[in-house]
Parts: sequence; structure tokens; C-alpha cells
Amino acid sequence: AAAAPVVDNATLLSELDSEVVDISRLYYDVALPNRRYAECLELLSLSGRTGSEDLVTQLWDRLLKAEAKAAGGETASGALAAACSAAKVVGPAVLDASASSSTAAVSMSSIPLAHITMRLETLGAGLWPWTAPRPPAADAAAVVDAVVACAGGDAAAALEEGYDAYLRAQAPAGASADPRVRLRVLRSAKDLLRLCASNTTPDGAAYYADVASRWAREARQAGDPGDMAGESAAIGGGLEAIAVELRASAAGLGF
Repeated sequence: AAAAPVVDNATLLSELDSEVVDISRLYYDVALPNRRYAECLELLSLSGRTGSEDLVTQLWDRLLKAEAKAAGGETASGALAAACSAAKVVGPAVLDASASSSTAAVSMSSIPLAHITMRLETLGAGLWPWTAPRPPAADAAAVVDAVVACAGGDAAAALEEGYDAYLRAQAPAGASADPRVRLRVLRSAKDLLRLCASNTTPDGAAYYADVASRWAREARQAGDPGDMAGESAAIGGGLEAIAVELRASAAGLGF
């Protein structure tokens, strides 16, 4: 493939010294051709015009893929660490850019949490972005931390708009449809659910109990039949146990 055109930095710096450069010029003439995908997302958010959902998800894919491949290594561990680290930096920066824009409120439109969740968990499973699968990464907590950071530190938003939105979506395609990814998502979601439920109201406990029961059913289906039936049963059982505890908490019997 032909190399992306690189802007003449000397010319650009000269222009920046003498005049204000339009955001669209910075995006199309500087950030995009130089593969500065983080800056592309920040500029879109700052402009208040994020464009299509496909554009935003493509930029996140390019960012995470570039970070993962730059990390190298024979397993998914280093790639996942690099991609999660990037997401933890870029997500809050995009939110800050949105807060600085001329729009009335902070927008999450440049941070597609369900898509980011799916990509990071698929990467952790060793099934993306490589053409051949790699040994999976053991650190599932890194993905949860990254998704929470992308949600502005809001664990409940990460759960609802990231993990639950992904699991509620219609059947995924490609590597993200692999049972290994679904079970990895559910294992991480269980940990995040514990965090969200640790400090909630009785109504919140009842809501999270329903979520846990729904995810338990999903877990049992994800690995059955197959060699992951044991893992799916363990995750499903753990989620159902959380649901029982939360229903007791909602009824005032403690958690």
C-alpha cells in the first residue's frame, strides 16, 4: 500500500505562527494523513460534529490496532496492555475536547463504549487484529479499567453503555462472535457488576440483580455445547450468585 501523505511540518508551523488554522484543516491535512488517530477523535469531538458512527468506530479501530501491533510480542498480553493504555488516555481527552466545544453538553458520540469494549475484549482473547489467533491475555481487569476511563470514570455508564449494550446487541459477526470473546466479556462484566453493586440503593440492587440473571443465562448459552461448557457454567453460576445476593439486598436483608 502507498504511504500516507505527510504534511510539510515547516509550512504548517509557519502558518500556525501567523494565523489560526481551522479545525477541519487540522483534521484533514494534518491528523488524518499522518495517522494521528487520537488527535482525529479529539478534533471531531472539539468540533461538535462527530460525523457518522462508522467513521468514529473506524478511527477507534485504527488507533487500537496501531497500538496493539506496535507492542509486538507473541501473545496478546503486551498488545492488550498497549491498547488499554491508549484508550485510558484518549477516552478522557476526547471527553475534555467535547466539554470545550461549542455544544451545550458533553457528548459521548466520539466514544462508542460498546464497540471499544468489544474490540478490547476480542484483542484480549487473541483474535484481533491479527489474521492468526494468538494466546490470550490473562489481565481482564485492564479492559474494565480502560472502558471505565473512556466513560469518564463512571463505572455504571461503562456497565450499561459498554458491556450491557454489547451483550444486548444483535448477534455479532467475525471474531467478536467467537464464544471465547463472549465468555471473556461476561467474566469482565461480572467484575464490573460487583463494583457497581457495592454502593447502590435498593432499587439499584434490584436492577443489577435483573442484569446479573440475564447475563447468567447468556453465559450458560455461550459455551454450551463445547469445550468451554465448564467455564460458561462457572461464570453463569457466579453471576446467578450475585443476583441472589442483590435481591436479598433489595429486600433489606443485606448484601
